[in-house]
Amino acid sequence: MMIPLVKQGIEVGIQPEIRTTYTYYKTKEGYKIEQLVKSKTDLDVSYYWNIISRLLDKFGLKHMIKKKAPLTILDRKQKSLMEWV
Repeated sequence: MMIPLVKQGIEVGIQPEIRTTYTYYKTKEGYKIEQLVKSKTDLDVSYYWNIISRLLDKFGLKHMIKKKAPLTILDRKQKSLMEWV
């Protein structure tokens, strides 16, 4: 995973040196550095939803776990109230 992140970093001007760190996200296409993620709709919502669900389970909060992510995160067609005004 590190080599693709380094290549992406070079594309945006980050020179790989010792102790260079990359902030990255899991997107629908794979892992991308922060600078290449344009919108939260690009994120792999299921991946992050599962992480949160596992943490809730570990902390004994099973009653708060929802099986599926809400549509408001996944549906690009949904508009906010301000877009209707």
